[in-house]
Amino acid sequence: MTLAHYIHAVGAGAKRARALTRDEAVEAMTLVATGAADPVQVGALLLALRMKGETAEELAGFSDAFARFAPRIAAPTGTLVVDAHADGHRDPPSVLARAACAVAALGVPVLLGVMPDDPFARHDLGASLAALGLGGELDPARAARDLARAGLGALDLRHGCPPLHRLITLRPLLGVRTAAHTVAKLLSPLAPGPHLAAVFHAPYLEVTCRALVLSGAPAGAVVQQLGGLPEAAPGKRLRLARVPDAVTTSLDIPAAEAAADPLLARTAATAALMLHATGLDLPAALAEATAALGSGRDDAIAARLRG
Repeated sequence: MTLAHYIHAVGAGAKRARALTRDEAVEAMTLVATGAADPVQVGALLLALRMKGETAEELAGFSDAFARFAPRIAAPTGTLVVDAHADGHRDPPSVLARAACAVAALGVPVLLGVMPDDPFARHDLGASLAALGLGGELDPARAARDLARAGLGALDLRHGCPPLHRLITLRPLLGVRTAAHTVAKLLSPLAPGPHLAAVFHAPYLEVTCRALVLSGAPAGAVVQQLGGLPEAAPGKRLRLARVPDAVTTSLDIPAAEAAADPLLARTAATAALMLHATGLDLPAALAEATAALGSGRDDAIAARLRG
């Protein structure tokens, strides 16, 4: 089939448009990823999908297609993949990097998926990663080394999946985010394992989680958060969908008594969210995260990365 066939399927109008099957989604996005489709067709497909609304099966199929172009990374068993490809927000500052250090210090390796060259990013995640020793070229080989020596690594999508990165960079031309941005949240270069992602808009919460389930994640969650970064704040209700049921629920993360500093409280809450995505009970996750941050064990992880 040519890409025109799939554009017609998803873009035939409110009464005639249909969703692609997972196999069709794989074939369509493979045509895009390999450069077999005309650039005009690529834009047409992405915009038609946005107008129709992507299904979990389509998103899982797109992820399957791009996985063929994503180098695999050798990582410790149980490594948590954390999606950090979102726009984020300027204020308050991101605590994702330090929270990941705390989680790694507790024995749960973390791989952060990032896109440092995103012109739409409003967060300071790149600077905070660089301060921890995760600056420069964040390619698959570097991620594997950092995971092995520190339990924490970061992978730049530009190196992790070049065809998907190219699609995301079309945003200034198309004027909107597309399915490519959602696929970046799902894609993992590791064997199936726990996965934490975030979305900004509520309609994407359950469908993204269902796609994560279809992609084989044995544990994980998708959270709705301002700016689309998977961070949490104590005292604020968080909407999330968990693997495997993918049903939206609310989560309240109380402020830990030891975390009187607001920034420390946010860091502990975010680390607890990461641990909760691996299956740990939330109160226990918050207690462990607060203890790790209070004892400086997160600093030890950063020292290994900078060493």
